[in-house]
Amino acid sequence: LLGVLRAMHEAGFAHGDLKPEHVLVEASGLVRLIDLGLVTPLGTTVIGGTHGFLAPELLEGAAEPSSASDVYGMGIVLWESLAGKRLFLGDSDLDTLARVQRGEVPSLRLFRGDLPDALTRLVTHALERQVGYRLSSAEELFESLEDLLLDEGIRTSTGVLGRAVMQARTRLKPVEPPSRAAITAALGPPSKAPASKVPPPPPRA
Repeated sequence: LLGVLRAMHEAGFAHGDLKPEHVLVEASGLVRLIDLGLVTPLGTTVIGGTHGFLAPELLEGAAEPSSASDVYGMGIVLWESLAGKRLFLGDSDLDTLARVQRGEVPSLRLFRGDLPDALTRLVTHALERQVGYRLSSAEELFESLEDLLLDEGIRTSTGVLGRAVMQARTRLKPVEPPSRAAITAALGPPSKAPASKVPPPPPRA
């Protein structure tokens, strides 16, 4: 995923709408980044995206979409994937935007005490509110994560990821659609429409 984002930045484009819903993982372990509708050249003034995944500087109008704003979105994806919950989610769109602007990021250790300290620090670094303190590019985030996994002895590959996807599929039971009897019990029998009365034909002259 970071390899794709890195290639986009090297080509001079920002994705602009990074979030978990736009990351697809196939059973083969192949990762796809989808929904390129908001892709814009780096440095343009076109700003869009989902409220809870925007970088604070974009909301303040102080900057254009950049590799750093994409890194912030990627940081949110990593945080939510590891914590298993939304990072910035308010009771309304305005509340969500206010949370993004404040940029208050709870430590991942509150939700995942088993994570390596280096990983929690890396995610926090990607989510620095001030651009100058944040990881500046997908390349920097990619290399930092690669070094971290190597230091922790964590082996990753498409095969490992594919097996994890298959294991998750076996744990998740498919949702069966409700039966006709269950729908009838919940809603009651369908009401019959009144029969329309057709007027008799006029008498012949």
